[in-house]
Amino acid sequence: MEISIETVEGRDAESAMWRIRRDVFEGEMGIALAPPASAGERAVAHLLALAGPRREPVGTLSLIDTSGEEALHAAHGLGFGPGARAARFKHLAVLRPYRGRNIPLMMMLEAYRLFVAPRRFEHTWLLFDAERAPSSFLVRLLSFRPKADVFLSEYGARRPLLRDERAAESARATRKAREYLEEQLGGRVGARPAAAPAPAVYSVT
Repeated sequence: MEISIETVEGRDAESAMWRIRRDVFEGEMGIALAPPASAGERAVAHLLALAGPRREPVGTLSLIDTSGEEALHAAHGLGFGPGARAARFKHLAVLRPYRGRNIPLMMMLEAYRLFVAPRRFEHTWLLFDAERAPSSFLVRLLSFRPKADVFLSEYGARRPLLRDERAAESARATRKAREYLEEQLGGRVGARPAAAPAPAVYSVT
């Protein structure tokens, strides 16, 4: 089965993104999502994972520009300097039948390839389940650093994870994460130049 990661473009893709969010966050977790018009966020991009020959939407991830939002950064104890260029990952969701296939890692790597690196963000961050954060693939494979502080949100207890994109360790982690993914998939990854807009395609058994 092939998994392709593409940016959300057009009404059909946007509807699919919201359908996945509702299934995961509202249906499974009981969390009411804010409607699109009231989100008030500067989205860099939304990504969609599509599975199989029918290109069924199965996962989604959003990247939000929080540059200059110093009050938001301070509220979560991120420690970014004034004027830092920062991007936040939000609404990472994969439908239940497609979990355990590294789809979140695929979407993260595409976000880095297409948006984080070309736009020269200095930091990336997200809020993650406090208990699972230290053992998450984000820490193990992508070199995110968990903060000690825990925040209560509508999603429950969450811990900030952050990554300094200027650090050599971050570039090494991204490269090794790609190598790990290729190894897991037996090398069945569509080859793409670093800044190519074309979607990445993964063959998953």
